[in-house]
Amino acid sequence: MLEQLNKWDRELFVYLNSLGIESYDAFWIFVTNFKHWIPLYFFFYYVLYCSSLEKSNSHLNFFIDILCSNNGFYIFSKNHVLEVKAE
Repeated sequence: MLEQLNKWDRELFVYLNSLGIESYDAFWIFVTNFKHWIPLYFFFYYVLYCSSLEKSNSHLNFFIDILCSNNGFYIFSKNHVLEVKAE
């Protein structure tokens, strides 16, 4: 059963990977780089901060916590979890 799932996973990965267009490679490399999203996070923070001047800041703190935990998990998993490579 596990071998069949691995086979289907590999076939799906190869199929989806073959749909890509090589001219979009630079775009996807740019988009998937974590550092390029930091200005967007600052923008979200600014919008939430301006909208919460009259309200409590609990939702702002919650948003910052979610961002930090998601980014921390992403960086940890990218740096410390090995990717299984098909041979």
